[in-house]
Amino acid sequence: MRVTLAELERHNGAIIDEAATNEWLDRIYADPELSQQWMGDYQWMAQQVDQIISGIRPFQSNEQREDDFERMFDGVDVVPHCFERDYIERLVEEQFIEANNYLVSISKRQFAILRSQGKLRWAEETSKRRVWVAQLPYDERNGLSFSDIVIDPD
Repeated sequence: MRVTLAELERHNGAIIDEAATNEWLDRIYADPELSQQWMGDYQWMAQQVDQIISGIRPFQSNEQREDDFERMFDGVDVVPHCFERDYIERLVEEQFIEANNYLVSISKRQFAILRSQGKLRWAEETSKRRVWVAQLPYDERNGLSFSDIVIDPD
């Protein structure tokens, strides 16, 4: 974080040239302490993936392995409430890939906030596929709107 903040301070108040951001990232990634931390995180995650993948067998579902796999990622898939009917229709029609087009990934932190504020509920009828519905405004350009969410700093 300190390396990133130092790089941003170098450009404080300046108009950001998107072409220059790759150079910024190169300088940030070149930090030996940061590189060592990332390499450790990567190796740990690679071991976790290997453990989960080594037990996967075709046509033998294992909910625990699926849950373990999902926990490796920060995101939680939700369906914006305006797409709930479309999502369910695709599932009923067994158009699973098309149904996934309606999913939006949000961070686990955002998920926890939405859930605590009652802005998430289970989709009505999704057979075995359980998915949360986000009761937030959505538009094609900006996606889900979190503008009315109250974030407790504690």
